Amino acid sequence: MSFSQSSTEVVVIRYTDGQSFPLRRACVNVLKQTYQNWQMVVVNDGGGRDAVESVLRSFSSEFRGRLKKLHLPRPVGMVASLNFAILTSDSDYLVIHGADDSWDPGFLLERVEYLKDPRHDAYGGVTCSERAGLSSSFLFRRSVLDTIGLLNPRLASGDDPAFNARFFAHSQVGFISR
Repeated sequence: MSFSQSSTEVVVIRYTDGQSFPLRRACVNVLKQTYQNWQMVVVNDGGGRDAVESVLRSFSSEFRGRLKKLHLPRPVGMVASLNFAILTSDSDYLVIHGADDSWDPGFLLERVEYLKDPRHDAYGGVTCSERAGLSSSFLFRRSVLDTIGLLNPRLASGDDPAFNARFFAHSQVGFISR
C-alpha cells in the first residue's frame, strides 16, 4: 500500500456515530481555519445518517467541495472507521479532529508550515500536546504510514500504543508549544 502525494495537502478526519452537536462544532472549527488546502472527511460509523446529512448539508456552500462523506452501513468501531477514512482519502498530511476539540484558526497553517520547513524534513509529525502520540493536536505526514502501517482496528479508541511506538521508532516528532 502506498500513500502518495496529493493536490490536497491536509485531510482532516472527523469520526462520528451520528451525534449532530459535536459534528456541527467540528465543522465550524475546521471552516474557520486560515489554511485552506484541506479536505474534511467525515466518517459516520453506522450512526443516524439523516442527522449527519442534515448537519453537513447546512455547511455545504462553505465547504466548497472540500467535504467527503463516508457512511458505514453498520458500526465497525472508531479505529476501523479512522483507517477506512485514511484509506479512502488522499493528502500529504493527516489529522484527526476529536469530539471535544477546538482548534485555533491558525492550527493547520502553523503545523503545515512547520513540516514544510526544510529544517524539519526528518519529522514525521508535529504536535502541541504533552501527550505523545496520535491525538487531535497531532498532524502527521501520510507517507509515514507506508512504513509503519495503520492503526489496530481491534481497538475501541484511537489510543493505539503500538501505532505510537512504531511512529516514534520511525520518525521524530516536532513540538509546538501553543
